[in-house]
Amino acid sequence: MSDQRTDERAQPPCPRTRSLIDRLVAERVTADDRSHASTCPSCGPLLLRAIRFDDELRRTAEGMVAERMPYGVLDPALAPRLAADLPTVRRAAPGLASLFAAIAIVVVAMTVALAPGSLGGGTHPPASQQVAGPLFRPSADIFRSVRAKDYSCIPGHSLPTSGPSAQPGEREGGICLTPKEIENANASIIPIENGDGQVVQVTIKGSLWGTETLTSRAELATVMGSLTTESIADPGRAADAGAFVQRALPELRVLPAGDNVQILFGDLRVSLLRYPGGSYILVLGPASKL
Repeated sequence: MSDQRTDERAQPPCPRTRSLIDRLVAERVTADDRSHASTCPSCGPLLLRAIRFDDELRRTAEGMVAERMPYGVLDPALAPRLAADLPTVRRAAPGLASLFAAIAIVVVAMTVALAPGSLGGGTHPPASQQVAGPLFRPSADIFRSVRAKDYSCIPGHSLPTSGPSAQPGEREGGICLTPKEIENANASIIPIENGDGQVVQVTIKGSLWGTETLTSRAELATVMGSLTTESIADPGRAADAGAFVQRALPELRVLPAGDNVQILFGDLRVSLLRYPGGSYILVLGPASKL
């Protein structure tokens, strides 16, 4: 190692090295830079060290999470969607792009398990998020709250408890619909009850049709976030989950296969899916059951 460093110091300085450092920091490394570095004894080691640093940082970030990292989390383009307070990173390049992505994973891993798509097994929410008592308010309390906002509620249906369409509960406690269209959208809330009448899951559905606008999507996010807050028994966790839905729903992408995101609040899992046609489904339930 010492011989290699001696050899590097003995090389004549390259006039492009300083500008290459600037472009590494600014994430503007070009194909010409990489071509030049492949033969330059001064710029080549610099670019190589930047790449190795990125790789080491990624491995360190992955090592801080107990379970296998969900697919796509280390894609820098996903970082701002999952952690809105972090800097936006739009591409992977030697330099700071992967640094920001790794920082996003470290922050997420140390706060709350959050990832697009399905989370792997073995996720352990922070102990401070654990709350004694039921996850959800009783159906009657949920209905009383939404009726006060002019929602209309109708009786629910029985549900299968075995087979491919099995549900965690035996029946729908009821179905409540938004009082009016939200521009070109509507929403409904369906508490799922077990045989003892306890709510074990809440399904919230939202639909957009016609010309989708930023306003209609934001208003639907507000409604579904509010219904999330109305469903959860613990006030602090209810506020956090509702705020997450309001933030995450407008960021779901329009993809042929849909887009989805999940988050754990202790033993509560919040799963939000956008279908290709513009409808949304939000499922609130125990982390071990979804």
